[in-house]
Amino acid sequence: MAQLVVAAVLVEGRSKSEVARDYGVSRRWVIALVQRYQAEGEAGLERRSRRPRTINPSRNRERCLGTSVNDVPRHHTVPPVGFEPTLSVV
Repeated sequence: MAQLVVAAVLVEGRSKSEVARDYGVSRRWVIALVQRYQAEGEAGLERRSRRPRTINPSRNRERCLGTSVNDVPRHHTVPPVGFEPTLSVV
């Protein structure tokens, strides 16, 4: 679809807004595709993952420094002392 979008803008001379509306995509994506095509050619139209390529160890280290087991939120809470669960039948 990327080739069709770029061709509609560059070959047919249609506006980016019109192409976005006709293909059901955002105008920003159309702009990005045209810019990538102009900068990289056909290679710019390849699908790109949004997943980070690497993990930044220093960023992860900074986030974890000073964190102890007691700082981690618990998913289960301990009931108060003297709490006895009861079942009631309605």
